[in-house]
Order: sequence, then structure tokens, then C-alpha cells
Amino acid sequence: MKDPHVYKIYYRIIKGEGLDYSKAPKVIEETDEFRVIIEEDQITFEMKEHYFRIQDACIAVDEYLKDWEILIGLELGPNEFEFRYDHAEIIDRNPPLEPEETHYVEAHTTINVEVVVSAQSNVTRAKFPSLPKDFKTSPDVESMYLRYKGYRQGKEPLTSMAYMCLTILQASAGGRRQASTKYNIHMDVLNKMGDLTSTKGNVEEARKAPIERPLQPNEKKWIIEAVKLFIRRVGEHAHEHRTPIIQITMVDLPDI
Repeated sequence: MKDPHVYKIYYRIIKGEGLDYSKAPKVIEETDEFRVIIEEDQITFEMKEHYFRIQDACIAVDEYLKDWEILIGLELGPNEFEFRYDHAEIIDRNPPLEPEETHYVEAHTTINVEVVVSAQSNVTRAKFPSLPKDFKTSPDVESMYLRYKGYRQGKEPLTSMAYMCLTILQASAGGRRQASTKYNIHMDVLNKMGDLTSTKGNVEEARKAPIERPLQPNEKKWIIEAVKLFIRRVGEHAHEHRTPIIQITMVDLPDI
């Protein structure tokens, strides 16, 4: 080929056990880098940017899938489904003049991308999860999400996970008040998270010992929802073309 161009990249969608997306309608969305098509068990990326190597094109797709993995994990929980690389199509942007010579090739490689996003049972989804917009996976986002994912998988207590997410949020801004300004999160929300994760919990879940003030169900729910908002907000802030960010207040969280 004189001028190879990665035209399309295909991934297979491997659904979690007991999940049914058969009634979910086809999804077509556009980004600056590619056109995304989701249908049945396949997701296709029609590349807008020029890549002459599959590996380079997959890097851009992988970043997009990572953003989607985290957003799906926050919305539906870890292990909703996996994305596995299948194959790519490459075209020649400067084909030979002879009509009998083809300039189309389908390429298969050993690249395998798995995005683990909540194992469910006997659940029918009416639509695919919303694709990522105004969200970017930064190192802080990934660190916070890994702690949240660990909690969801039973590997870490709620309070220690939530306190670490609060710590990452604050450290990235230089302090709690600075984090409130940087991420537009009301101080009442940050203070409440600090209070709940430092002063409550039983012997199994408390971050500091000795504490014997078990978290109530509504407090646990509040912490979980607040952590999810924190992770999403840091990702929104990391997106370079973000729209104006609305302040997160106590009204956006469950009653406590």
C-alpha cells in the first residue's frame, strides 16, 4: 500500500452473565476522532483521524473505552460487559490506477482489549449505557475508581475507600477548600464526607479505631453516591473541552 489508513476497528461486546441487551436499539454517535456504532454484540469505530498502524489507532479507541468503562461502572457497577478487539479494516488512500488491483484489506492482530465494567443476573437492558461525553480518565480518576471498584468487589471497607477518594480529591487541589473551588463542590458536601468517614463505622468498617458508631443505611447510601459524584466530577474537570460545571451540593445527594 502507498498510503495505508485504518478505516474501521471492530470490538466484540461480551455481556455479563444473565444480562440481555437484545432489545437495546442500535446506537450511532460521533466524536472528533471517530464514528461509534453499537449494534447487538459489536461496537465499530469508523476512524476520522488518520492512522496507518492498527496499534496506534487502538490507543485512541482504548482511551475512549476506558472513559466508558468507568462511567458504566459508576452507573451500573463493575463487570457489566467486556470489549474484546476483533479486527480492523485498512484502506489505501492512494491506490494504484489499475482497476484490477484492490486497495482494501482486512487485518487481524493479537491485540486484546478487555474493559471490565457489574455482574447481574436475569436483567434485561432496554438500551446501551450512555457513551462518554465531557469526561476524561485522568490518573486521579483511575485511582479513585479502582478504590471504588475494590469496595464493590468486597475487597475494601466503605469508609476507607471513601476517605481515600476524598484525600485524592483534596490533594489534587492543595486542600479541602481549594478542592471545593477547583471542582465546584460545596464545602458542606466535602465536610460531611470527611465527618462520616472519620467518625463513624463499626470495628470492621471504621477507618480509625476505636469507633463503635455504625453507619446507618442512609449514611452508607450517601457516601456511595457522593463518591460516584466525586469521581465523575474529577473526570469532567480533566476533559479539556468541558462545558461549565454546575456546583455539587447536598441537594444532589440522598437525604441524610
